[in-house]
Parts: sequence; structure tokens; C-alpha cells
Amino acid sequence: MTVEFIDDALQAVLMVSAIAASYLSTSLSARVRARAGLIGVLFQPVWLAAAWMAGQWGEFILSIFYCGAWARMWLNNRAAL
Repeated sequence: MTVEFIDDALQAVLMVSAIAASYLSTSLSARVRARAGLIGVLFQPVWLAAAWMAGQWGEFILSIFYCGAWARMWLNNRAAL
């Protein structure tokens, strides 16, 4: 595997996870919103690693705050699971 392939795969994972979590977060169902928060939290380490490796410190700090927001969404809606 080449570095370019790994980078492209990582970007695809980041895109799909962000789109899925964002889309699901607007659901009227608390159960679906809880899943959105869980998806968001589970993929934050990938975002953090990508930002760290790219030297994008602003994105890294922003990802920490996003992790908190996704965790809050999951915690606020977890009773529906």
C-alpha cells in the first residue's frame, strides 16, 4: 500500500463518518440522535490523528471540542437506546 492510498482511505473514512453523524444528528428520534453522537465520538480519534499528522493545530483543537459535543449528544440521548 502506498502513502497516497492510505491518505485517500483515511479521507474517505473521515468524510463518510462526518456526513453520517451530521445527518443523523438532525433526526427527530432520540435513538437516532444517540447513534449519531456515538458515531461522532468513535471517529474523533481518526480526526485527531489526521489533524496531528498534518500539523493542523487549529483542526486538532477543534476536533477536541467536537468530541465533547458528540459525547454530549450521545449522553443526552442514550436513554433512548
